[in-house]
Amino acid sequence: MWVGVLGQKLLALRQTESDCLFRCLSRADSSGHEATAEAEEAVLRDELRDYFQLDTPLVPLYEEWSQADERMATVARALPGMRVLRQEPVECLFSFICSSNNNIARIGGMLQTLRRTYGEPLPQIAAAPVSDSALGFEPVGHGDAPEFFTFPSAERLASASEAELRGLGLGYRAAYVRQTAAAICTRGSDWLPSLRSMREPDTVRSLLAELSGVGPKVADCAALFSLDQAGAIPVDTHVWDIACRDLDPSLTQCGSLTPKVYSRVGELFRGRYGDHAGWAHSLLFAAELPLFKPALPESMQLEMAAFREKSKAARAQVKTERAEAKAAASEGGGGSADETVQPAAEAKTEASPTS
Repeated sequence: MWVGVLGQKLLALRQTESDCLFRCLSRADSSGHEATAEAEEAVLRDELRDYFQLDTPLVPLYEEWSQADERMATVARALPGMRVLRQEPVECLFSFICSSNNNIARIGGMLQTLRRTYGEPLPQIAAAPVSDSALGFEPVGHGDAPEFFTFPSAERLASASEAELRGLGLGYRAAYVRQTAAAICTRGSDWLPSLRSMREPDTVRSLLAELSGVGPKVADCAALFSLDQAGAIPVDTHVWDIACRDLDPSLTQCGSLTPKVYSRVGELFRGRYGDHAGWAHSLLFAAELPLFKPALPESMQLEMAAFREKSKAARAQVKTERAEAKAAASEGGGGSADETVQPAAEAKTEASPTS
């Protein structure tokens, strides 16, 4: 069972063999608005359909991708049902700003701290009815149960000082969060959602990259996971490796993830997997993760491990050559060495906070 916050609601979700059960665990709001249980259920059902993008059928996409290459066909058979979420844009953008050069555990801690400090608490029901216990829903919201909060608005984040945000453990990202929040407030609450109507991932990336702390990868993550840009391809070293191995081996000759190489990787994915290339990219990315890798055929797991070691050795060689070139230039009295540069800092981000 998963318990978490979606928008202004605390939800419990439990997947069965044939369905997904859901229940709202937060108390009704205090606005005085009265709604029937049926109406509230209908609204929540629509919100969940939107969040999981259930109006986009996966079977035709999986079939299309599988026809593109046999490797994808194998991954698709092993990992059915892999969807891209449609997250709230402000929450998604700031989550990925916090993800830069970070790991999953620390990202989660930062986001929880932002929620607890600047979000609104969600009052919880005292206990789930007995009838729900048979479905696997346990009582939530009493005893030592954790507290849940909404994600703070851009206005609330903009009102925080940089020192305050640094004190919450955001480090150098504090300035990015505050400046980007202020920029969003200046552009208006409708600006981010309006990017959903654009059909060019490059245009959306360029607009987002105008914000502080938002490079190409963070912009593409926000575009893919919250702004309906199904063709956006966030590229880090993991995705670069996938492209080198599965799409174009000549990419291994590129010394760094320059803007030109970044764009080339995106075009390779879109050229092979079509309009929903970002979804296909996420499926291939998931296949590399320890959680899902055991579902793959053993031969594919061994191949992936061998390629990973080869890539690691190649990067170590590049690093050594760069250090030697730099030392030689220094011994020769300075000047600029013709050195190969490692991927940019943003490209080294270890993982996304959501998927």
